[in-house]
Amino acid sequence: MSNPYLDYRGRIKKLQGIISGKGYDAVVLSKIGSLCYFTGLVFKDRAAIIIPAKGGDDDIYMVNINIEIERMREESWLPNLIAWDFAKKTPGVAPQGSVVHTFNPAYVEAIGECLAKLKLEKGKIGIEKDDLVATEYEALVDTLRGARIENVADIPNRMQVVKDKAEIEIMRRAAEITDAGMEAAFKALVVGATECEVAGAAEYAMRLAGAESFNYGMGGRVGTEIGSGYRSAYMYCWSMPPTLKRLQRGDIVTIDIHAMHQTYVSDLSLNGVVGQPSAAQKELEDVWKKGVHALLSAMKPGARICTAAMAARSAIEAAGWAKYNAALFGHGLGTSTRIPPIVSMNNTDMFELNMILNSVVVVTKPGVGGMRLEMPTLVTQDGGEPLAKSPLELVVRPV
Repeated sequence: MSNPYLDYRGRIKKLQGIISGKGYDAVVLSKIGSLCYFTGLVFKDRAAIIIPAKGGDDDIYMVNINIEIERMREESWLPNLIAWDFAKKTPGVAPQGSVVHTFNPAYVEAIGECLAKLKLEKGKIGIEKDDLVATEYEALVDTLRGARIENVADIPNRMQVVKDKAEIEIMRRAAEITDAGMEAAFKALVVGATECEVAGAAEYAMRLAGAESFNYGMGGRVGTEIGSGYRSAYMYCWSMPPTLKRLQRGDIVTIDIHAMHQTYVSDLSLNGVVGQPSAAQKELEDVWKKGVHALLSAMKPGARICTAAMAARSAIEAAGWAKYNAALFGHGLGTSTRIPPIVSMNNTDMFELNMILNSVVVVTKPGVGGMRLEMPTLVTQDGGEPLAKSPLELVVRPV
C-alpha cells in the first residue's frame, strides 16, 4: 500500500506565516504530536524542532537525543539534525538521595545553540510551555536570558484540527488497524483469561495489521487499557492498565486500544461481556447507546460543539443515569490525542467539515459495570461518521 502524500514543507510555511504575523522570530516545538505533524517522524525521547519565522529547510534545526540521531539521518528530510548528548551531563540524584532527576540540561543547551546559530537567541521565541517540565522551562529561560519567551501551544494545536484528504485516508487506515485489534480482543474474552492476555491479543493483531506503535508518544503512558468486572465500574472506567485479574462469567470488559499509522493515531474504546448480560447490564447498554447515537447525530458543520455534548447528556439524563455519566464527550485526534477541540457542554466553538475527533461516551454504574466509547469520528454534513467499523453495542461472548 502506498502512503498518501503529506506536505510537511507546506505546513511549516503556513506556520511561519502565522508566527511572522504575530511578531515571533522563531518557535521551539517539543510536543510529540507537533513534532510528528511537522516532520512525519516517530520520536522516542526528548526532541525539539526550531523553526524561524523566515527561511527554508536549511534554517530549520531539529534537536534529538544522540542515540537516535543515526536513525533520524536515515529517515529525516531536514538537513540540520543536532544531537544532544544524554551522557554529557548525566542527571544527578536529588540531595536527599531518593529522587532521580530526569531533566538533562544538555537538551536545553542544544536548543539554545541552534537559536544562536540563527542569531535569534535574543528574539521573541514561542514555545509549547505546557509540554515543558519546570526544570526545562527554568533552564530555557536561563539559557535565553535576552529573549522574550511566550507560550504558542495553541498555534500548532489549531493547525491540526481540520484534516485534508490525505490525513483522512491515513486516519481511516489507522482506524482499520484498531478494528483488527478490537476484533481480536473480543475473541479473547473467555472465562479465565487475564486482562493482560486480552491486551496481548489486541496488540498482536494490530502489529500484524501494520501498527507502528501502541504508546503514541504519550511519555510511556499505557497504550492498551483493559478493565473487567468491578474494574470496569471504577469512576468512568477510565484508563485501566491491564492486570493479571482473570475474567469471570458476567464480567463487562472495557477495551481501549491505540495504534499509530504514519504518525497518526486511532483511539478506540468499546465493550464486551463474558456470557449473557444481566437485565441491569442490558439497561446500561441501552442508555449508553442512546448517548452514543445522540452525540454522533449532532456532530455537523456549523453546529456548536456544546450542542452535541448536551444532546448526549440529555439522552442519558432522560433515562435517569446522569450521575453515572462522565461530562466529557470527545477530544481532538491526529498525531496526538491532546489537541482541540474538547467536546463539552461549555464549548461554544463550531464543528467544522472534516474535523476528526474522538467521540467519547462513558456510563458507569457500580455493581453493574461500565461502558466506554472512544471512536475516531469524521465530521460530515450528515453528522459524525465513525472511522472505525467495530460494533457500537455490548458484544456478547458466549461461555
